[in-house]
Amino acid sequence: MSFVRSSLYTSNATDSTPYDYTTVPPFSQFTFTEPPSPPPPSHPCLSLLQSRLQTSSLPSHRLDPSHLTLSLEGGGMRGSINAGMASSIALLNLCDCFDTVYGSSAGSIIGAYMISRQMCVDVYSDVLVGNKLFLQKPEIIKFAAKSWTGRKNNFNEGFKATGMNITYVLRDVMSSTGLRPFDFDSFAHNVETQKLYVLSSGENFNQGIFGPDDFFDRWTQEDGVTYNYRASENDPRGMDSAFFSCLASSMVVPGAGGPPITLSKKGEKERMYCDAFVYEAIPIRAPVYNSNATHVVALRTRPQAAKLKTSPGFYETKIAKYYFEQCKMDDVAKWYSAGGQQFRYVEEVACTFEGLGGEEVLIPPMDVVYARPDLTWGDVRDVVDVKKWRKAYVMPIMVGEDVQEMSPLEQKEKVVVKGIRDGFIAGFETLKDAAGVELEDGMTSADLAELLFPFREDLGPEYSNGKAKKPSDLKPIYVKGLKINSLAARRSLLFKARTKRNRVKRLISRRYRKAQRLLGNEKKQTVDEKWETIKRALPAVEDFPHLARQVRRRIEKQEE
Repeated sequence: MSFVRSSLYTSNATDSTPYDYTTVPPFSQFTFTEPPSPPPPSHPCLSLLQSRLQTSSLPSHRLDPSHLTLSLEGGGMRGSINAGMASSIALLNLCDCFDTVYGSSAGSIIGAYMISRQMCVDVYSDVLVGNKLFLQKPEIIKFAAKSWTGRKNNFNEGFKATGMNITYVLRDVMSSTGLRPFDFDSFAHNVETQKLYVLSSGENFNQGIFGPDDFFDRWTQEDGVTYNYRASENDPRGMDSAFFSCLASSMVVPGAGGPPITLSKKGEKERMYCDAFVYEAIPIRAPVYNSNATHVVALRTRPQAAKLKTSPGFYETKIAKYYFEQCKMDDVAKWYSAGGQQFRYVEEVACTFEGLGGEEVLIPPMDVVYARPDLTWGDVRDVVDVKKWRKAYVMPIMVGEDVQEMSPLEQKEKVVVKGIRDGFIAGFETLKDAAGVELEDGMTSADLAELLFPFREDLGPEYSNGKAKKPSDLKPIYVKGLKINSLAARRSLLFKARTKRNRVKRLISRRYRKAQRLLGNEKKQTVDEKWETIKRALPAVEDFPHLARQVRRRIEKQEE
């Protein structure tokens, strides 16, 4: 697969003229010369996943020198697609194969639930859909109107009401008393060996990369002062959890999510941070340069055929520009309104497409504003030497060209659930061979998705289990996470034996059904037989008892 990206690296870097970051390179250099295609079975990322599963490899005990990162794009409610992809990874028993997880915006929430080994899918399908406590479009429209008229506000006065309430997600959904409590115990145990990194965008082009040390650690400096990573006292949200503060810093959408999160770290001065998509919407640069990742599996939330904007529109030139100016982030305002973020995003998409063929991809350093040698982020000239840039294998997982792009503000339940299903199907189809799974006759990944993620109208009241149409009707559901331990290794040790046994069972089952058809005695599968078929297709489904019970009940209901 070829893309016109090499022209970005041929510019002469000897020009001593100071660069102007508001002058965005032409986007025509990113023209895709052929449509993307699924990664081949021999893709290095798939081979590494298969090898690690077969050899019982755990994050703390690897038998290979590679570093595999799971990268999660955000996108508001579009993150439901990533939630579906993440569920396919979990149900195929591939979670332990990754060394680090990097999340951008909504992807950081999904990444956190992945580390704790909890399913966050129903946060999208049940809790956030149609929930005015989370999303108020009129407030977004009000802010857009202010940006159009250029009306000035006091910093906090202008952000009293937010269109996208991230505090609701963190306090009322993820907290210990929330609707879907986050398992901090499992998370704290697992993140020691499988690290989560949360990306955000700071003032003065300082990119925030927050990891386990920032979530929990306290330390004492030479002056004897003890510091703890948490939100500023001036932050109107008043987050009392360092971890939640880091998550919040990744999700403050300019113009919709309220003021930036103000954080301080290790005695440094406080800085303001906002949504990660401003600098790195698809985490690729950060894992390669911060964690020395050699392989990156990138879960993308936009379909293959998504039309990428290549010139600043109303949001870039008015809403976002006005937002950053109100926050005294003038340099970011100029850069964003000139289309800088759009260029960075298209460059990230180009990297993922280029990696589909299985070849190593040249990854620009985080210090480079635009991926071309003559435009650098600051005065550090050595980073423009392409020979010093790193390479990595990049494999994107994305929904097909026939899938319509979801709005980040989507609130229709069927659209969101369909997005979850589409994400699951894309992830399952890409990863099933690496997981040693073969679907039996007549079963498709779409069948599995419908069984796992039903529409509300398809569930009777006795099977609703907390599903509701109004936020006031929602019921708390606690799903305990899992800890990375020897049990996971033991399951992996049985991989080869289980795969061989399942193939024999499928062969016998196919021949038996064929004989019964010839004799005219074919019978429907019993509930137990169908459940066994599901377990062979989703090897780790019983690791999530809450989900397994729901699926089993749906099978029973279908057979009534």
